[in-house]
Amino acid sequence: MRLPTGRSDSLPRVSGYASAMMGATHTLVSVSTTAVVCSLTHQPPETSALLIGGAAMTARLPDIDQRIPFLEHRGPVTHSPWAAGLFTLCAIIALAFTPLGPALAVPLGLGLGAGVLTHQLADALTLSGVPLLWPLRTDDLHLLPSGLRIRTDGSMETIFGAMLALAVAYYFWSTYAPGH
Repeated sequence: MRLPTGRSDSLPRVSGYASAMMGATHTLVSVSTTAVVCSLTHQPPETSALLIGGAAMTARLPDIDQRIPFLEHRGPVTHSPWAAGLFTLCAIIALAFTPLGPALAVPLGLGLGAGVLTHQLADALTLSGVPLLWPLRTDDLHLLPSGLRIRTDGSMETIFGAMLALAVAYYFWSTYAPGH
């Protein structure tokens, strides 16, 4: 859905948060980061598929706070490592009691958690930052110096997303293409 503001995701803009990263970029960040971790840790293809698929499914989940009136956008309920950890634990426990069973619940649950955590880390690259050290610190933290922070909904995010898309394509080609 294309909104009048130029955003390509379906979430409305929240006043004061014009620098929210777009959903497609969050998905690319989650997939590419999880793919790199899978490669570096030499995960088998089946495990990699669960981890990467889980990350792709939840890459946009923390921005659900934009749809819930009493939640602060990019607040600690959805944008802190504690939230990612709790979500991961709950996902693993819940999935263990499904037909998937515990053996598949762990990698899929970890992938779901990776999507939430990489979303938070991607938001920490932007002008707004996120409360990564909550409750130890309540201010928004940034992973880049002020001059390098990504202004979203603009050309820098498009370039960043394109580079990630190429990285993901290369990962899958180099890992799964015949003869590699």
